Order: sequence, then C-alpha cells, then structure tokens
Amino acid sequence: MRQVCEERHRVDVASEAKQSPGFHTGADSSAPRSWKGVFCKRDGFTLLEIMVAVAILGIAMTTIHYGQAQSLRAQARTQNVTLATMMAMQKMDEVLTVGRFELPSVGSSEEGVFEPPYEFLHWSLRVEENEFLPQMIRDIYLTVSWDTDPEGRSRFSRTKGSGGNSLEVCMYLANLQ
Repeated sequence: MRQVCEERHRVDVASEAKQSPGFHTGADSSAPRSWKGVFCKRDGFTLLEIMVAVAILGIAMTTIHYGQAQSLRAQARTQNVTLATMMAMQKMDEVLTVGRFELPSVGSSEEGVFEPPYEFLHWSLRVEENEFLPQMIRDIYLTVSWDTDPEGRSRFSRTKGSGGNSLEVCMYLANLQ
C-alpha cells in the first residue's frame, strides 16, 4: 500500500510540474494527498509505534513505583530501629541507675511494655552468667521488639520471626559484691 501511495505521489508531482513550469513541489511535501479514494499520509505515528512507546513508559513507571515502595519500607524499618534503640538505652539506664544495688540476679528475666506513646514496643531483660569470667562479670541482655505501630497497623518487616522486628542490646556488668 505504501508503494502504491509513493508511486501515485510521484505521478501527481510530475503532472503538477507539467501544468505549471515555474512552480516546483518537492517530494518532501508534508500535505496528505488523496488520489481516487486512497489516502496517503506521510506524517504521524503508527499504532505499533504508539504501543511500543506505551509499553516502555509502563515498564519505566513500574520500576519507579517499585523503587519508591522499597524506599518507604526502608524508611519505616529505620524509624523502628532508631526508636527501639533509644528506648533500649532508656531502659538499660533505668535498670543500672534506679536499681543499682538491686540488680537482677543471674538467671532472672523480666518483660514489659514501654509507656505511651511507645506501647507498641515490648522489652525483655535477662541476666546470664559470663562465659569467660562467671564470678566477676554478668551479661545483661535487653531485647526490644515491635509488632504494630500506635494505631495498630502492622509494622513493615520482611523477616518476621528471624529478628527483623527486634533489637537486642548486651551489656557486661562487673560484680561489685
């Protein structure tokens, strides 16, 4: 069909040149030509070109959207870890300063929940005997874990059950007795 249009276009250009010798129309004319019901258009896009462009745009937008979602997940995880770290430091300080002469004995453990607005953070404290110097040092482990945010929605984590929703802090404390 394209060859037929090009051939008819050449015939039209040649006939116009014969009718008006001072007027020249080049083959690069951008106006569409019609000859006996056949419409020949040289400018524009084909349906295939448009479909390829839309497919490329769709792939690019999907990639950008996926990157944005990953960024939001990483931001939520970082926020949880930072908050858990701050609350663990506060709890460890409380254990060491408030009960300085009443430190938990070896083998004991405690659990609890932080006060509002941090009630979605849970803590557990356990005291163990040091492996190398059991008479002189105690190991104090504080684990802070989270399941939901303050509104009750599930927190972001892909590694649930494998430490993805928790943070553990260990402190070595010398026996003063």
